[in-house]
Amino acid sequence: MSDWKSLAIQEANSVGCPNDIMLATVEAETSGRNVTGDSGNALGYGQVWKKWHMAAFQQAGEELGLTVPTDLPSLTILVLGNDQYSMRVTAKVIKYTWEAAKGDWAQFTYKYVGPGIPAENFKRRQEIWYKYHNSNFDYSSTYASSDGTYPSTNYEVTGDGSAKGYL
Repeated sequence: MSDWKSLAIQEANSVGCPNDIMLATVEAETSGRNVTGDSGNALGYGQVWKKWHMAAFQQAGEELGLTVPTDLPSLTILVLGNDQYSMRVTAKVIKYTWEAAKGDWAQFTYKYVGPGIPAENFKRRQEIWYKYHNSNFDYSSTYASSDGTYPSTNYEVTGDGSAKGYL
């Protein structure tokens, strides 16, 4: 297991986020890289936007004993310079979104990426989800998978974080 996966499991467990959705989302968002995307607005392993999730950045900082800046350039430096912090923020946002979707993978994807996710990207993410959800990993919790339906769409997030997307 690569280092990002071990860190993802550690941080998912620390906040009570299911490991399968954590691993699948991080792989789908950034292929396990701590990077920026969407013109510098999407931060870290989960491509989390400060604009919508500043509370998660603040909470993760408090838990890890970090001072969290409020301006995007300084926050970006902190996220990219601290893998644990980046993954903790990601875990918090994934857990929150997963719970809001009531453990339904398709609804989670619509909420996390946006309702306009292209069918091709939805299918790519679904294949990644099945890899982790139906694997032999020992996860602390599992949930029912999507019904396999694909939405009509108008934008996309790619695994390398280079295309536009909305968290």
